[in-house]
Amino acid sequence: MFYSILRVCTVFVLIGMLLSTSSCKKEMVETAYYPREDHSSYVESLRKLHLSDAALGQDWIDAAGRALDEPLDIELPYREEFYLPPTGAASFGYRMDILQGQRLEISVEPLNAQDGNLFIDLFRQEASQQLRHIATAASEEKFIAIETRTDAVYILRIQPELLRGGKYKVDISVSPSLAFPVEGKSQYDIQSFFGDPRDGGRRKHHGVDIFASRHTPVVAPAEGTVRFAGERGLGGRVVWLQDSKRDQTLYFAHLHDIFVHRGQKVSPGDTIGTVGNTGNARTTPPHLHFGIYKSGPQDPFHYIAAVQRSAKKVMGNSDKLGLWMRTQKATALRDPFSGNASTLNRHQMVHLIAATSASYRVSLPDGRTGFIRYSDLEDLISPVAIQDVSRPVFLLESPIEHAPDIKRLSNGVALQVHGFHEDFSYVSDETGNRGWVMAP
Repeated sequence: MFYSILRVCTVFVLIGMLLSTSSCKKEMVETAYYPREDHSSYVESLRKLHLSDAALGQDWIDAAGRALDEPLDIELPYREEFYLPPTGAASFGYRMDILQGQRLEISVEPLNAQDGNLFIDLFRQEASQQLRHIATAASEEKFIAIETRTDAVYILRIQPELLRGGKYKVDISVSPSLAFPVEGKSQYDIQSFFGDPRDGGRRKHHGVDIFASRHTPVVAPAEGTVRFAGERGLGGRVVWLQDSKRDQTLYFAHLHDIFVHRGQKVSPGDTIGTVGNTGNARTTPPHLHFGIYKSGPQDPFHYIAAVQRSAKKVMGNSDKLGLWMRTQKATALRDPFSGNASTLNRHQMVHLIAATSASYRVSLPDGRTGFIRYSDLEDLISPVAIQDVSRPVFLLESPIEHAPDIKRLSNGVALQVHGFHEDFSYVSDETGNRGWVMAP
């Protein structure tokens, strides 16, 4: 218990850290999403009310720690509708890999107007495995956007206030942080990449080469100020553009025409020149050499490479989230962490906690979680068996021998069996009460 509290306290110290100049080097975070102390302040309020010492309060604190320690690994774009029970302590965590130059966008929406307020925080995982708090969603917006400056692992935590919750939808996507610099072209027109050898290996390529027909417009990928426009060295006719938002310089080389001048302000999409093969590219087909410099050359690829922006539509029924269903046949439960699958028997009871494009995320009574295809589950519309009570037994809240009881059942009662878990049946009596009893 001491280790758990110490670990959680360490997390909250990290949560309280505001972005400093040094911590901004790996991300560009808009002011609206700078990390705030909302979550840690809420924990402090629980302590002042002595709720953190109560079982439910400690469960809430532990849930916050587990979301960071055991997040769900996801591939972007990702969309999920999920349920956080207002009667318990729950928190969801998502871990994702973001590449240098990409813009990460996170949106969380309540599915019902009365759903509770959420704490939404984004962390970066350091090489030491410690977490640095990067951004917080404003409670009224429930949105986070950052741009990355290095490949990194990020963890998103979503948690409602104590005894609040509801149903929500999360959308997580990435996009290039810059527009593509050659009109009508894409990353598929790049034929020479960052780090490729040059001059027999004596130097490396500090950019990407985008091939296009001569005179194809070269456009500004960001708002900026022209620092140089003219002839210079190996690049031939070049333009140096200072990116006004990102403290980096964009380099355009081998141009045929230049349409801008030093000191000129440009907006994304403005034509600054045309594709050519001037300089040391005069023996090659026309192309744009595009580079990014910030404390040295950076790989531009993911700054401009298009990716899939939207996740597939959630096909599950959000009204069923938080309810019990059962498997209609022996089926696979895919582990959300390892990706391995285990087999569930027919009529295994599962609790629906989230829905994605093709499957429900479920929890089993023994605490296991995983994904099951929609088609492998069925509602509890009709019983699968009738179980006669031959001696007085208790209807239990959970499939554990000494679980709290709901009511005492007299012998002779016929119970409708809706599903199973190990040695227990999930049943309903003649008055509609549902719970667990030992299977005969």
